[in-house]
Amino acid sequence: MRVNKGFTLIELLVVIAIIGFLSAVAVSNYMEARKKARDAKRVGDIKALREALEIYRQSQNPPLYPIVIPNPCQEWKEGNTTIMPEVPGDPAGNPCNTTNKYWYTNLNNRKGYQMAACMESKESGENIKNCPAGFTSPPGIQCPKCYVVTEK
Repeated sequence: MRVNKGFTLIELLVVIAIIGFLSAVAVSNYMEARKKARDAKRVGDIKALREALEIYRQSQNPPLYPIVIPNPCQEWKEGNTTIMPEVPGDPAGNPCNTTNKYWYTNLNNRKGYQMAACMESKESGENIKNCPAGFTSPPGIQCPKCYVVTEK
């Protein structure tokens, strides 16, 4: 008498379906975690830029904010004062690409400013708002909301 050793087609299909389902769940969780990590980096970068803007303002006479901020990955110096050793860029793609700058505009004749960064995840929180008018997101990123900081 011959004994078949192995799996039936039904058993194989069930195992493949279970593996496929688990893989889909793991990949979606991984992608969401990456979005949240990039969002956390953006918030940290905006906070660092905010501190650099205050250093810049204090080095000016009269104290004014800059018209523009330097391009990413460049040192920001004013005279002998290093404002920031390296200006951060958006973490999506190549952060040193000049199109990956954080959005910045000066307000009230350089006495104030507004900065924004695209938030990829749809979570809400402090300073998470609709993106300001004139905001341009980094290429390939859709922005449901922005992290917005305003100093007037």
